[in-house]
Amino acid sequence: VVGGGVQNETVCQWLADATGIRVAAGPTETTVAGNLIMQLKGMGEIDSLAQGRQIVARSFPMRSFEPGESSPWDGSYSRFLGTLA
Repeated sequence: VVGGGVQNETVCQWLADATGIRVAAGPTETTVAGNLIMQLKGMGEIDSLAQGRQIVARSFPMRSFEPGESSPWDGSYSRFLGTLA
């Protein structure tokens, strides 16, 4: 999760719970970071987007949300699947 949504810890935890996977919450200023990385790549200061991602990962704090109880989400998922039929 990136952008302003990372500031909402409840939403990040719900995502982890609902999906059953760890959620990594990255920088809130993703637009600025992405723009900077692309400019660095365009100027030849970095070689790849992977290198740019490493720079971002080292430059901004990351938070991790581990999945908790997923059973409250099971009914919602079943109802969602019903809307697809």
